[in-house]
Amino acid sequence: MSNYLAVATVTATLRDMLEAALPGKLGALVKHQHPAKVDAGETAVNVYLYQVCPNPSRRNEDLPTRRDGSLIHRPRLALDLFYLISCYGDERTMVPQRLLGAVMSALHSHPFLDKKSVVRAVNDPKRDHLAGSDLADAFKEIRITPMTMNLEEFSRVWSGFFPSVPYTVSAIYKASVVMIDGALEPTPALPMERPNINAGPGGGA
Repeated sequence: MSNYLAVATVTATLRDMLEAALPGKLGALVKHQHPAKVDAGETAVNVYLYQVCPNPSRRNEDLPTRRDGSLIHRPRLALDLFYLISCYGDERTMVPQRLLGAVMSALHSHPFLDKKSVVRAVNDPKRDHLAGSDLADAFKEIRITPMTMNLEEFSRVWSGFFPSVPYTVSAIYKASVVMIDGALEPTPALPMERPNINAGPGGGA
């Protein structure tokens, strides 16, 4: 499992994966900012975490367990992360569409966050804020899946979260499952002082 830095680590790793996958000739930056802070005139891909939900199939898998008021099993939290990936650039040469094609192709070819990518993201010297992340040490594959939404559902996401931001070509992806250990430490079991063996006469037929 992993600590509270897991969510931010997933975002950083996803951002780095996309940066490595984009064609260099497009000269695109890859960001993880609120869409309102992205300059619509630049050539860029923006990865924005807009929703975090409990994973429905694993949310009750590992609830905290107590005996006589003491915690004996550490709680774990199972999360799904939802990302809006938006592409910006010169519409005359269809740069946003070309970027989105590159993004979707990359995530289709490599739909998992691999351990090496996580380690690389955490060890980036510009990311002191991720120091202490142990997502790679307790690594479980996290799958990146495209979400299918009809036009009405997608427009509600965009207009609901970013009502003042002009729409740009985008796609929604889910990262799942991200497991986070609770901060509580279980009470260690008391050591056995000495074995207590009781023997008695056995009955025979």
